[in-house]
Amino acid sequence: MEKISTEDIVSSTLALGYDQVDSIFITEVVAQGSLDQKFEFEEKEYSSDFLNLIDYDGFVYKLKRNKVLTTIITNSDGKECTVRELLSKNKNLCNFIANIDLQKIVNKKIRIIGKNNIKEYISIFSNKERELLPKKKNKYDNQTNYMPRR
Repeated sequence: MEKISTEDIVSSTLALGYDQVDSIFITEVVAQGSLDQKFEFEEKEYSSDFLNLIDYDGFVYKLKRNKVLTTIITNSDGKECTVRELLSKNKNLCNFIANIDLQKIVNKKIRIIGKNNIKEYISIFSNKERELLPKKKNKYDNQTNYMPRR
């Protein structure tokens, strides 16, 4: 089994175009990767490249404000590359995350915060997870276009 860390999961997820990664997402990747016997989690210190690119507020990891995936940077080895190239160094993990059941993660977050609290805790959902949130119904959703005859 391949060893992965928080840095690997966050980097791979952001490289795939997620705007943020939280601890629930990380836990689900670790759990599913372990169940599938693909990955073994082993924490390590963050690299200087990671620390230069990523902000962490205690719950959510994001790219620093002045960085996007196409930003050209110089890595710690002095080589120029895009942020995406630097973050997507673990191809196996990128492929695994790209195929993970994201709806399952969204549902777990909803169970944790409560269905009625989604709006209050919307910040824990990444851009890709928000696309899967249940749509709020309006009062016209169940009506037909029936017009009575005169």
